[in-house]
Amino acid sequence: MLKVLLVEDENLIRRGLQYKMDWTEVNCVVVGEAATGQEGLAQIKALRPDIVITDIKMPDMDGMTLIREAKEKYPGTQFVILSGYAEFEYAETAIELGVKSYLLKPISNDELKRVMRKLFETLEKERQMEVEIFRKHQLETEQKGWLQEKAVNHLWQDNAA
Repeated sequence: MLKVLLVEDENLIRRGLQYKMDWTEVNCVVVGEAATGQEGLAQIKALRPDIVITDIKMPDMDGMTLIREAKEKYPGTQFVILSGYAEFEYAETAIELGVKSYLLKPISNDELKRVMRKLFETLEKERQMEVEIFRKHQLETEQKGWLQEKAVNHLWQDNAA
């Protein structure tokens, strides 16, 4: 299950996101929520979510600043923006920050499910690649050790003869 953090200053929207959808259906669990960007950053540090769904306009720290600061400290965290603003500059900045999706309010459950399923598939593929790279590295290390041992044994046998 992927861990999701909701960062949205509007309580009604935040609660709707949390309880309106069956998160397990998209292999996710909501591990926390925050009403401001500062709270969101603290929650990211404490909970280490895989995905953060954040609003852009919030008190004390906007969503773009939250994403920028979190990406520096937690580069593996993925972000989805939920916004009431369809302005190009927001979308352009989101793309530059590597945001996975930019959703406009009001959002339907079906649209959110589609985005979350796609993000789950992407993250699973990345994790599988990491496991394969680790296994390959481990195999190469074992092979190197075996070859070194074989060479030492060969030298030992030559010296004994």
